[in-house]
Formats: sequence, structure tokens, C-alpha cells
Amino acid sequence: MRVDSFLAPPGKRISAFVYDTLAVFLAFLLLASVAEASGFDPGAGRIFVACAFVYHYAFLAFREGRTFGKQAQDICVVSADGQWLSQWQAVLRPALRYVPLMLLTIDLHDRFVMDALVGLGLKIAAALVWLGELSLLQNTPARQTLADRLSKTIVVNLPTLQPHRAPAIPMYSATDQEFGMPPKRPPAT
Repeated sequence: MRVDSFLAPPGKRISAFVYDTLAVFLAFLLLASVAEASGFDPGAGRIFVACAFVYHYAFLAFREGRTFGKQAQDICVVSADGQWLSQWQAVLRPALRYVPLMLLTIDLHDRFVMDALVGLGLKIAAALVWLGELSLLQNTPARQTLADRLSKTIVVNLPTLQPHRAPAIPMYSATDQEFGMPPKRPPAT
């Protein structure tokens, strides 16, 4: 069997990303409303990026590389050597993925042309990183994004569940010695 048959196809990974983004968005709405009610305003972008990082880290570290989206698509993240993720991989993978989003949350005041150009440059760089991630996912044989390559992880298909088949009748015969000697009729008198 070929190794690439174990790798998750790009369509499953993108669908899992969409599911996970919806879950992060729900967590973001909850945290943003709590932050607003308490008078704390770190900025909506920062809360979203923090939610995304914590969500992905928690699932990678404590649910064997399966977020809600990955579980729905029957895929998971494992180390490139086939083992479960280490703690540093569970931190590094989402950190590399969400650094471009964090760059977009930097507060630059557009009072000066230089600030506006730096802000535009950061936005273009973030968009290029995400487009590069999609390109690597689609066009490389190992289907590893930049975050996967740097954190030495791969996304694989989970094996299908096998149904348990219980026997319909007892699985022993009259001559089977495992259950002792079969009962005998008393002699006729």
C-alpha cells in the first residue's frame, strides 16, 4: 500500500478547517461578549487569534491531534515519524499558523505614510503566507503546509471503525474441553 494513501486529502483538511473556524468563531463570540461586559477591550482581532491558538493547541495536545473538524472528517495530526504529537509540536503548529493573523492585529495609526505602508505590507504578507499554505497543501506530494513542515507533522486519515461481530450462538461444541466435560445422563435403572 502506498504511503500517500494514508495522508489526508486537501478537501478533507479544508473542510475540517471550516468546521474548526466555526467553532473558534463561537468561542470568540462568547469571550468577546464576556470581555465587553467586564469592560476589558484587548481588541476583537487579538481575542479571535487567541481563541484560535488555544483551541488548536488544546485539541492537538490533549485529544491526540483531533479537533472537532478533524474528527468530523476522520483525520488527525500526527508527528512525521508516526507518533502522537509532542508538546512542542502541539504549540508550534498553531503558533506558526496564526502568526500571520496576529500580524494583522498590530495597531498602526495611519497618521503617517510609513505607518500606512507598513500596515499594508503586513496585510499583504499575511495573505501571501495563507495562499502559500494552500498552495503547499494542494501541490506537494506530502501535502504538508509550511506549519506542518516546520513543526514536523502530517495529517493522516483515521482508520475506519470496524463493527464488532458477536456470535449469534455459543461458540463451543459438545466435545470442547474448554468448558469441562459435558454432563452425562445418570444410568437408567
